[in-house]
Amino acid sequence: MTRTVLGIVALDDGLALLLFAVASSIAGNLSGSIHNGVLRTFIHPLYEIGGSVAIGIIAGSVLTRLLRKYSERERILAFSIGAVLLACGLAIAMHVDMLLAAMTLGLIVANFTPRKSKDMFNLVEGFTPPIYVLFFVLVGAKLNISHMTPPIIMVGCIYLIARSAGKSIGANLGARISGAPKSVRKYLPLCLFSQAGVAIGLSILASHYFPGEIGNAIIIIITATAFILEIVGPTFIKIAVTKAGEVGLNITEEDLVGKLKAEEIMDKNPPLIYQNMPLAKILTIFSESPNLYYPVVSIDKKILGIITVDSIKNTFTAAGLSELLLAIDFMEPVIASVTVESSASEVKEILARYNLEYLPVVTQGDKIVGFIERRMVYKTISTKMMELQRQSDSLEADSSISS
Repeated sequence: MTRTVLGIVALDDGLALLLFAVASSIAGNLSGSIHNGVLRTFIHPLYEIGGSVAIGIIAGSVLTRLLRKYSERERILAFSIGAVLLACGLAIAMHVDMLLAAMTLGLIVANFTPRKSKDMFNLVEGFTPPIYVLFFVLVGAKLNISHMTPPIIMVGCIYLIARSAGKSIGANLGARISGAPKSVRKYLPLCLFSQAGVAIGLSILASHYFPGEIGNAIIIIITATAFILEIVGPTFIKIAVTKAGEVGLNITEEDLVGKLKAEEIMDKNPPLIYQNMPLAKILTIFSESPNLYYPVVSIDKKILGIITVDSIKNTFTAAGLSELLLAIDFMEPVIASVTVESSASEVKEILARYNLEYLPVVTQGDKIVGFIERRMVYKTISTKMMELQRQSDSLEADSSISS
């Protein structure tokens, strides 16, 4: 269902831009604000669409070549912003849709340089938050409450109901016709209520095409309904994704490391070596356990040091003294430790910082409650990633069977 939503939203935006070019031309003739003949009414949208796509292809092709040639982050950011400004400038100069031109640019880059485009989009995303904020501030400034007359409120309510009902019915009907899985048919409509971005951008373009009462009414209706839908929409999306059983499946290794705690990756019952334990007993524990590192503790289980397999090898040269050697004689000091609440990312950072292969997990009083070896961290993460992949594969298998 998640994959379906992403595809539909992208196609929905593209289709909206194409329909807007046709609808604005027809609406201009009907309202009298644009005086074109019948033939030009239908030819002009083709010019707008074709011109926008051509500009997007040209700008996207230039940016693609630059991305293949250069890899410096500063240059990529400069080229990316420059290409977008170039596409928008040409679109304004040629009187075509700059939103469609920019969307075409992104489509070209994403499909012809998929690996480099991810780096580019990450850089641009870090640059755009202030622009987003400014965009919505300016949009909000156009929402003049005094202009919300009863007729505009009535049109807004009709639009809100018709849009939501139309999307819900259309999504359900389309899912049935296409043989989509039951989860898509059932929960997809809940994911399509949100409205922002392209809708608000097109309302601003419409206000430029139709200055005066019509333009103001369009902005007020779209902005007001977007405000309502952006409050309600995310809640419905969360409900739909949860009900469809698709929460938490698109997790990267970095996400997993950030969520895991030391308690989830540690050995909760590590073989303990007490400080006065003789060498013979220690060797017996070594033979019965696959571990490479062993915590040395006091009688009350406070951590004192670490014995490694490598350090024990040196004792075999003094075989005659083996009965006299105790654990405390050849243990190594504890360089660092963590608590059960420490995150897996913190564990990895400490292991890397001190170049360690192990970390004891202790309480506030230094009593040992677990033990972590570096290999256990990666094994746990790999296991959980495979579990998530199996869940995802299971959902896809169920989808294909129901289809």
